[in-house]
Amino acid sequence: QSTLLEEAGIAPFYLRINPSLNSFTTAPVLMIEDPAGVIGHIRKYLRSCAIDNDGAPEYHPHITLGLYRDAFDTREVSEWFAGFRCFPAKPAQVTELSFCVYETKYIQGSFEVKKRIQLKMN
Repeated sequence: QSTLLEEAGIAPFYLRINPSLNSFTTAPVLMIEDPAGVIGHIRKYLRSCAIDNDGAPEYHPHITLGLYRDAFDTREVSEWFAGFRCFPAKPAQVTELSFCVYETKYIQGSFEVKKRIQLKMN
């Protein structure tokens, strides 16, 4: 997959952090905006060449801010988050893709970068 991505010639692209606080069932998150849709194209490309393609559901790029320590009423969390705004951040240029592995069963389990792919201007 990494070789095919290198050969795909993906150019650097920009992502933005949506300043509205959002939530998944287990964690508060900030959603990532991908105006050019590059992440979706990369995921589609990877699914097309993956041997173990499981047809994973749609991906929502995000930054996880932590984990909830308890179960909370979704409506109450949504109402509280509605009044919270982060300062808008400048768009960030993505200049490399990283293939990483981590231990999901541990909150701060080991994390290792296996391969980096530098994106190049076409």
